[in-house]
Amino acid sequence: PTQKRNRKIMTEYTLKYFDIRGLAETSRILFALSGTPFTDFRFPIDFTTWAMVEKKNAEANGELDINMGKVPVLVIREGGVTKELGQSRTIDRYLAKKFGFMGTNEFESATIDMLGEHVRDIYQKYSEAKANKKGEEEVAAKTKFLTEEMPKWLSKLEKLVGSGGFSVGGRRSLSDVNIFILLLDAIDDKAGMSVAVTAANATKLNAIADSVAADAKTWLDSRPVTIY
Repeated sequence: PTQKRNRKIMTEYTLKYFDIRGLAETSRILFALSGTPFTDFRFPIDFTTWAMVEKKNAEANGELDINMGKVPVLVIREGGVTKELGQSRTIDRYLAKKFGFMGTNEFESATIDMLGEHVRDIYQKYSEAKANKKGEEEVAAKTKFLTEEMPKWLSKLEKLVGSGGFSVGGRRSLSDVNIFILLLDAIDDKAGMSVAVTAANATKLNAIADSVAADAKTWLDSRPVTIY
């Protein structure tokens, strides 16, 4: 009798984004935490002119149609079939579910999603505080927000997360990565953010961010150094 061999279908991932951390870094860290290989495709940006020639060409060729001409785009190749996804938070949630970072039940999954939206709201408020400002005015606006407003928001978020370096369910999740990005990666005034965390007495948030940083150390130490 002919014996059928079970062959594991390999999945290949390509994440297309600019050569910055930006909206793709959460997904990159999810790949790192899960130990899943991926192609980190980066469109170059000329920061003197903001020219993005390769990205414009990819857009014209239809390579970015799934995201209406924008990035990031996740390309998934599996069993001879190619699928694509756009929208950064959609990609984040897809990968988190795929890699086991969306909790163990529907309520945990919803809580992880909720915390991610809270983090997004906080960062949005920071972005709005410094919008349309340059030079000393921008520095003053950032300092004011990080000193006066950020501790209030972090104190509120601190009440909602778990202990032991995990925000939900005592295990690694997407919201842990969101918290790491907020506390240690996205805010350009690292010293000011550190003061805000201390002022908020956000010990659980700090433990979560430090735990993600430790688990993703190989990626964080080897990733390209970019200004954003």
